[in-house]
Amino acid sequence: MKKYYQSIGWSCPVHGGFGNLNLCAWPNCDHGIQEDFVEAGTPPSMEAKVFHRVSWHDLNGNEYHDWQTNKLPTWFQMGRPFGYFADKIKESVKLDQMFHYTSADGALAILQSGRMRFTDYAYLNDMREITHGLDVIRSVLEDETHTAGSPTLTKLKAHLEDVDPSSRYNIYTTSFSSDSDSLSQFRLYGPVALGFEANPNGFGFFKGDIRFDHVVYDPEKQVRLIQTFFDILKQSEQKDVAWIKSDESKLAPADYLTSHLLQIASFFKHRAFSDEREVRLVYSELLENMENFRQETAKRQFRASGGLIVPFTDTFNMYDPAPFSDEEQLPPKLPLKSVVIGPVAQAEALANGMRNLLSAEGYHDVEVALSEAPFRT
Repeated sequence: MKKYYQSIGWSCPVHGGFGNLNLCAWPNCDHGIQEDFVEAGTPPSMEAKVFHRVSWHDLNGNEYHDWQTNKLPTWFQMGRPFGYFADKIKESVKLDQMFHYTSADGALAILQSGRMRFTDYAYLNDMREITHGLDVIRSVLEDETHTAGSPTLTKLKAHLEDVDPSSRYNIYTTSFSSDSDSLSQFRLYGPVALGFEANPNGFGFFKGDIRFDHVVYDPEKQVRLIQTFFDILKQSEQKDVAWIKSDESKLAPADYLTSHLLQIASFFKHRAFSDEREVRLVYSELLENMENFRQETAKRQFRASGGLIVPFTDTFNMYDPAPFSDEEQLPPKLPLKSVVIGPVAQAEALANGMRNLLSAEGYHDVEVALSEAPFRT
């Protein structure tokens, strides 16, 4: 008889998934089972767990299936089906690299320090960006078809009307483009495009939450993403009805939902900026949680930019070293994969200097290429 184990890294070759078990949750999959319950083996020091199949659907009828235990309410893992359905809505192409456009001075500072800066979300170029996402959330909540019959969404609506949710979080972001050779980006930011691995964990493990995704510019997709999140939440209420009847405190907390919504909305931007083809890393800290766990927030630093004093932090100050270690631990080397030099007068000289810098800083396998766009005098 085949044995089943908790295996976080396992993924079905047909349906993918997050890999709760070494077993696909999709019914009728050759890599799964017909039964809706399965007992999973665990390390000897832990008791065996019984998992049951949980099924979800989105607004278009697409399905998602997962294995969960009865130890926690269903909403606790609703991020899994949402992530699956959100990828279908966004139709994003998976990236191997993301490109940070900067000046020669900026590239030098990044590579010599080994740090990436993350700017306070409220100080981005588009000053309405932080409120834009919240406006989308509130507009969807105003539609009674979404809140009707949902005590959780009714409470969430009241919560968002009473407080400024962003005031309870530190939110920082750094921007990249999915385009490795963009004339508009070279003109705006400088002649160097640093190509990094498109994986937030490549920058290290951090004190708060780190998210990576494409920016969503289409207003219809923005609304659809929030509607899908709320619909999944309502499905979780139906699945958790026995929990909620016995104890209403089992409802998903408003702060927990707000945190997820801010993470979604922090990737929303006005469609006027769509030519940037932006992807971004968003780092967030829920201040209450940081205080409860007696964990220091990322150190807040400041720089002058555009006549403003702009708060920021960086990957060193965000880093969360392994506990119980007496040795000083630094974040890993930046996951740099390539560099593209833009169409400037001394592009070849800049490329040679970049190669020397990379060698001196230990980036020995990084390719340096010239832009294919012709230089115009």
